[in-house]
Amino acid sequence: MNDKALQEKLTTNGYQYLLDNFTKSVIAKKMFNELSKHQL
Repeated sequence: MNDKALQEKLTTNGYQYLLDNFTKSVIAKKMFNELSKHQL
């Protein structure tokens, strides 16, 4: 990829996506919500 602007945009967006979806707190929250759905 020779397009520096596009490369930066994808890097920033990718990093933000990781922060929004795969940090410990987000994963813990998602897991807690899933487990809560299956309580009797």
